[in-house]
Amino acid sequence: MDGPDPDAASRLAAELSLVRLPLPIWLFRLSGLPARLDTGLETALRQTLLTQLYPQIMPGLMLLATGRAAALPIPAGWRAPLVARGLPLRHRASAVACGMMAVTGLARGIRQIFRTLLAASTGRLRKAPDAPYDVAAQLPASFLRPRPRNADTMFVDWLLRDAPAGGFWLHSDTPAAAGPGRDLVASPLPDFPGLRARAAFGLAAARLSLGAMIGLLLGRPEPALLLPETVLVAHARAVGASRLARRYVFENSRWFLRPLFTRWAAAEAGSWAVLAFYSSNTDECLRLRPSPRPPSFIPGYQSMDWDRYRVWDDAQADLIAAWGHDRDRAEVMGPIPLTDSETPLPAIPGPSLAVFDVAPFSPARLAVMGLVPEYYRDAIAAQFLEDLREEAQSAGITLVLKQKRERKQMGPPRYESAVRRMIDAPHAIVLDPQISATRVTAACTATISMPFSSPSLIAARDDRPAAFYDPTARLIASPRQTHGLPMIYGRAALRQWLDGLSKTATTGENG
Repeated sequence: MDGPDPDAASRLAAELSLVRLPLPIWLFRLSGLPARLDTGLETALRQTLLTQLYPQIMPGLMLLATGRAAALPIPAGWRAPLVARGLPLRHRASAVACGMMAVTGLARGIRQIFRTLLAASTGRLRKAPDAPYDVAAQLPASFLRPRPRNADTMFVDWLLRDAPAGGFWLHSDTPAAAGPGRDLVASPLPDFPGLRARAAFGLAAARLSLGAMIGLLLGRPEPALLLPETVLVAHARAVGASRLARRYVFENSRWFLRPLFTRWAAAEAGSWAVLAFYSSNTDECLRLRPSPRPPSFIPGYQSMDWDRYRVWDDAQADLIAAWGHDRDRAEVMGPIPLTDSETPLPAIPGPSLAVFDVAPFSPARLAVMGLVPEYYRDAIAAQFLEDLREEAQSAGITLVLKQKRERKQMGPPRYESAVRRMIDAPHAIVLDPQISATRVTAACTATISMPFSSPSLIAARDDRPAAFYDPTARLIASPRQTHGLPMIYGRAALRQWLDGLSKTATTGENG
């Protein structure tokens, strides 16, 4: 390679996400999985590698992209194309690392078997209702936990608004962290209809575990990597198609990984697997000038194959089609109602500008997430706030800063200093983070966000002026990322936009 390329690791991940992996189908058949899941197995494996193993894969790809030797925990089917490109992959160490990941998958799968049997024997698995029902599955605790002043996350309510007669089950992998206030189920799948079904699950799960162990001995880690997924398939088969949910709804903080059991449910019971996009800024990788390449898709989204998608707007529906999926499967739902503490807003002198920043990530966290180049870092986040504070003061505009969440610990010093100066500025108001962004945008003359945070889209949907601001003037934005909103590059353009906003507001007041 000619030298370090900040985009190269993302490009390698994108290429790998489209490389289909050869599977030992005979071994899965020996484990008792039906032939109709063969295609789903390969897709599930690729998606698992790109999500659950992403923190281990991305740093290694970044080393390879700079010409340094690295070991990646990936199977042989993904090692071969990297070696063919002449990258210094440590082949033997990669095989060992992949084997260790497979052992972890085996342990997780066995633990899940025992947890399922224990939940069934202690009555913690919910019985399937007679009427159709839906399940919101694998919700993170942050979507369920009661917030200060009894403000609750609204994503669940957004899901519940069209619940069927049999109800809407809520499932979380971390129910203890969710706290009180929600009726959670121990599994996205219902209780077994009797002892015979429970025994059938136990035997099927034991067979799957044995197949995974044989695979490890033969140097085929795939059955062990997928054991947590195939155990859920065994649960669904033992329960029976008539007791499965009408829909299984997941949200995209877990990215694009479609659980394997939903494919069985779709084939046997006609169930739908639905992916709900709870945000609007998950579209493409970032690009900074002078990069010659336009923004590209985040690795993995093209591998999706959900039955339905819930999206904010037509732009996101178009993105589903751009990823190579059927646009008709995308249901436009509008923005998700946001968390609101119901704290009254203070008096806001006009003209006013609602400001939404993005708290900076550490370089290590950005690398793990694959967010390279490092745009969401402290220097840029601080510059975003500083530019707005100084230019708004010159334009005679009141700034209303609403941060995304309460910060439990101090951030980088440069960013903290910028926030403190904003708090101390006479022309700025810093709000309770739990106040709904929708209320803030409705109360202000206009809205500006750090790219590509969702509040600007909320304001624009309500026909209020809105834009994104890039203080570096280097971000290459595609129409899919901006959703048609103005992109303001650099301080001079910001000054011009704020002056126009001030004049328009003053004219409106005098008129």
